[in-house]
Amino acid sequence: MQTPYSPSQATQIKKIFKVLNRWIVFVFRAGYGPFFTRQTFAGKIMVIENVGRKSGLIRQAPVNYAVAAEGNAVYCLSGFGSASQWYRNIQHNPRVNVWIGVQRIAGLAHQVDDFENHLDIYRRVLINSGFAAPLFEGLNPKTAPEETIRALARRSPLMRIELETAPETNQPRPADLAWIVISALFAWGLLRQMLRRNHA
Repeated sequence: MQTPYSPSQATQIKKIFKVLNRWIVFVFRAGYGPFFTRQTFAGKIMVIENVGRKSGLIRQAPVNYAVAAEGNAVYCLSGFGSASQWYRNIQHNPRVNVWIGVQRIAGLAHQVDDFENHLDIYRRVLINSGFAAPLFEGLNPKTAPEETIRALARRSPLMRIELETAPETNQPRPADLAWIVISALFAWGLLRQMLRRNHA
């Protein structure tokens, strides 16, 4: 299975995600993290916080996730493979914090090498990716054949993060109209980015 986008397209996608990631981290810091503990258009999202391997600074990266059926653990995948900065940081230092809703939990991350035995979990993470899997991979993760999931797993590593405590399942939900605030912040962020480019 070939990467569905060219190197130049991947560069543009990364720029878009860089803007989106900053917005999502802001939303979590503003207290709206529980909005992403349920399935939304963007899927279920948590924020991984780790130390930059070169800078030594704290880095934050939103990722889609699935809670493990056993133990205090969550799974996520590196959509850009080994090029993802958060993934490369984990290879250097596996100690992380994850923000799930309003919780901030310490954990230890490692790559799942025997993905053949974890294709069902891989599929769950893809389902929890919301619009990302259909848009960027051109597949419906609920109905995609196993071979398609297997091919994707070969180039997008699956990570398991062992957590010190279990994520809470009954976190306080934002108000019903929270999506309006979040959407407005998102639109404002994109507009600001466009204006910066026009004046560059």
